[in-house]
Amino acid sequence: MKNLLLAIITFTRIPFPQKDLNLDMDELYKSMAFFPFCGFIIGLFCSAILYSLQNILPVNILILTVIFIMTIITGAFHEDGLADVCDSYGGYTKEKKLEIMRDSRIGTFGVLGLIMLIFFKFFLLKEISLEILPIAIITSLTIGRFCVIPIIKLYSCLERDEGEQNYVSHILNFNYRTLFIAFLFTIIITGLVLGFIKALLILFIVQIIILLIGIYFKHSLGGISGDVCGTLEQIGELIVYLLFIFFQNGIIFI
Repeated sequence: MKNLLLAIITFTRIPFPQKDLNLDMDELYKSMAFFPFCGFIIGLFCSAILYSLQNILPVNILILTVIFIMTIITGAFHEDGLADVCDSYGGYTKEKKLEIMRDSRIGTFGVLGLIMLIFFKFFLLKEISLEILPIAIITSLTIGRFCVIPIIKLYSCLERDEGEQNYVSHILNFNYRTLFIAFLFTIIITGLVLGFIKALLILFIVQIIILLIGIYFKHSLGGISGDVCGTLEQIGELIVYLLFIFFQNGIIFI
């Protein structure tokens, strides 16, 4: 229970008392098993908002409201990482990219990246029927968070700065039991709301794509960082939405 609360406190803005929690690095990497469950909690809350407002708000406003709530609950944690990674494209060398990512200010590429992210989320969610949209949101937020965990385990730590080196290097020490627990959470949650065969297929497709994108970051930046993980999580969410559209339109049959 302590590790679950630690994951919620670290990766969401949901208020919980922290006086009895040990916020050291060893406890943090143990809490990784609950990353997908955090996504489920956020997805459940967003789905509740969706159900309660779908007969009140126009569809466009409803979807924008859901996107806004997603961002507020997480404190734009993953979006901030995506903005930093997008800004790094202004650098022509690995060293320059890392220097740009260390800068707390947001640049042109970061702004464009966030705008494109919101556009993609909005138009993908709009294409999914309201009947299955809550299922798509829960699945996306759960699988998106799981798919980053194998990346953290498989790829080397990016020594962007001493603090993040310490943070990511501790996370890299998590064992396969943590990965297995995270997988169980993911497949049970998504299997119950979606069906286990379809859930496994979506998880497999998204994980393969995220692993391939991770290879790109490993070669272009020299490894992974918290910003890269945030970027991959957001990409994973978008892929899930796209797959839901494919299923809905009969492009993929199962």
